[in-house]
Amino acid sequence: RYEGIKPHGHYCVPILSGGKVLGVINLYVKNGHRRDQREEEFLRAVADTVAGIIDRKQVEGMLRNIAEGVATATGESLFRSLVQYLAKGLRVDYAFIGTLANGKKDMVRTLVVSAHGQIAENFEYSLPNTPCENVVGKKLCSYPNGVQRQFPDDHLLVEMGIESYAGIPLFDSEGEILGLLAVMDNKPMERIVLVESMLNIFAVRIAAELERKRAEERLSNLYEEVKSLNQELEEKVTRRTKEYEAAKDAAEAANKAKSDFLSSMSHELRTPLNAVIGFSQVLQKQYYGELNEQQT
Repeated sequence: RYEGIKPHGHYCVPILSGGKVLGVINLYVKNGHRRDQREEEFLRAVADTVAGIIDRKQVEGMLRNIAEGVATATGESLFRSLVQYLAKGLRVDYAFIGTLANGKKDMVRTLVVSAHGQIAENFEYSLPNTPCENVVGKKLCSYPNGVQRQFPDDHLLVEMGIESYAGIPLFDSEGEILGLLAVMDNKPMERIVLVESMLNIFAVRIAAELERKRAEERLSNLYEEVKSLNQELEEKVTRRTKEYEAAKDAAEAANKAKSDFLSSMSHELRTPLNAVIGFSQVLQKQYYGELNEQQT
């Protein structure tokens, strides 16, 4: 007892979210007040409302911090930041982003992995008989506890000591599957509603970045292809130009040889004809008299 406080009674109602205690509503009542079921139901309803407000405020704060932290990030930097924020905000041991390995629908290769607050090495694993198989089957799946018992053939869960799992598929703007976002923990996930809500929010941003990155890669590949074609065209033009110059030089050389030949032939033909023409003129003018019968 504290000095000045009169005898009294009180209601003490826990504020719960997913089985986790977020706080307590403590209501003082007059001494001798009898418990009333309607009052207790009302206080539980108030506690549930307060729990929802606390959850929402925590999500808003988390999203605000994330928005500030990744405002200028893109690509791998963005993915690393998002999985670390997600793991920290949800207080889970693991968070990762995975895509279908080489287009195969039964294999996943991680793009980035957060393990116990640190970026870990990427890995590849088979989808059959894993909780991720249901996620890639195009639906959000959550297993708040006992996930190993539900997927006994998933040896990775056993090796990592995973107790709970939640994952969501990542779609492009055409509705095609890009990969998945998942979180895992070595203990049960108590606030599974919050986990699913955060996964839905994060999935939109991650899918948009994956699609942007894929479009950027396609554009880069197209640019390299056009660049290669331009180079081939330039080389072909250069080669054909050289062939043209060589053919032109050869044609000019042939024309010169022809001209030289005709000039030489003309000279050779004119030389004996000049004598013939000269003798003809002499005979025609009868400088030496008329030709006799034997000369004609």
